[in-house]
Amino acid sequence: MASGDLRRLAALLVLIAAGCPTQPPPPLPSPPALAPLDDPAVAQAADVLERLVEARCLDPAEPWALVHGVIARGAGLVVAGEPAVDRFVRENLDRTTLTFPAARGGVKVEPHPGYFAKNAVEVGVPLARPFPAPGGGEVTLEALVLAQARAYTPAPQPARFFDEAWRLELLAAAAERDPAQAERAAALRDASLETLAENQAYLEPWLAEPGRPYDKPSQPGPDGRPRPAAIHRYVCGGFHLFQAVQRLHGAELPPGLAHQYRLLRLRLELEPRYWEGKLAEARARVPADKVRRHEAVILAQALKVLGHGLETWLRAEAAGALALGPDEATEARRALGRLAAVVLELDALGILATLDELRGREPQLYLDLVGDGAHALHAIRLWQARGT
Repeated sequence: MASGDLRRLAALLVLIAAGCPTQPPPPLPSPPALAPLDDPAVAQAADVLERLVEARCLDPAEPWALVHGVIARGAGLVVAGEPAVDRFVRENLDRTTLTFPAARGGVKVEPHPGYFAKNAVEVGVPLARPFPAPGGGEVTLEALVLAQARAYTPAPQPARFFDEAWRLELLAAAAERDPAQAERAAALRDASLETLAENQAYLEPWLAEPGRPYDKPSQPGPDGRPRPAAIHRYVCGGFHLFQAVQRLHGAELPPGLAHQYRLLRLRLELEPRYWEGKLAEARARVPADKVRRHEAVILAQALKVLGHGLETWLRAEAAGALALGPDEATEARRALGRLAAVVLELDALGILATLDELRGREPQLYLDLVGDGAHALHAIRLWQARGT
C-alpha cells in the first residue's frame, strides 16, 4: 500500500474513532418582532425583569435557571458562544434514558420531569433539530420528546396530574409523530380538562357574586396547619396544568375549556387583590424590623399568579385558541399593570438586590423570584408579540 493510501486510511480511522463530523445544526428560531410597550410602568418592569434574567438565568452551572433564560429570551439564547439549549443537553443528558436528572451535585437540573423538552417545544425549537450529546454524537428534540412521552404514565394520586404538566405537553407534541401517542393524548385530553375544572370549581361563586370577599381555599395538613387546596395544590398555582390542557387541545376551544379561561380571568382579578390586602395587613401589624420578609413572600406570590396567569392566557391566544376582544384586552392590560406594580415594588424595596442573601436563608423564595420573574417577562413578551 502506498504511503499516501496509508495516510488516508489512518485519517479515516481517526475519524471513525472520534465520531464522524456533522453538519452545523440549523439556526434556532429568532424571537418574534415585539411592539413597543405603551405603558411606561410595564416597560420599566420589563427592564427590571431583563436585568434579573441577565444576572440569574444565563449561567450553565445553574441548568434549571438556564432553561428559564430560554423561556424569557427565546430559543436563540446564546451563552459563552453556544446556544443555551445545546449547552444544557450536552452537559446534562442521560444518554441511556434520554432524560435529565432532577438534580446533580446539589444543583437543580430538571426539577419537573420533561421540563427542558417542553420548554424547547414551546419556544419553537423544531422537533428535527439535533443537539450535541454528551461524549459526542447528536440527539434530536424529537427523540427527547418521544422518550418522555412513551415513558410517561399518569400517577394515581389525590392531586391528579400533580407535577405531570410538562409530560402532558410532551405527549401532545409526540402525538404529531407517533400514532400511539396520539391515541393516548386524545384519552388524556378530556381527563386533564376534567381535573382542571374540578380544581377551579371553587371560583364559581365569584362569577355570580363578583363582590363576594375572596379567600384562597385551604385544607388541614398532616400537622394540622392549613395547606393550599383546589388548584393551589398544584405546582405554580396550577397554571402549568392549565397550559398542558391547552396544549392537548391545540386550537380547539370546547365550551368546557372556554369556561375555564373565564375562571382564569376571574382569578387574575381576585387573587392579586387578595395579596394586596395581605401586604397592607402585614405592613400594619408586623414590626418594622420583620416586615421585609413578609413583603418579599407576599410579593413573590403575587408575581407568581400574575406572571403565570398572563402567560397561560396569552399562550392560548398565540396558539389560536382564543381571541382577545376589547373587554378581554382591557382585563389583560389591567393584569399587566398589576404585574408591573409588583415587579417595581420588589425592585424599590431592594428585594431583588438581596437575592444572594435570600438564596442562603430562604432558597425556595429565591427560586420563586427568579423562576417566576422569567415567566413574568415571558408573559410581557407574549403581549408585545401580539402587536398591541
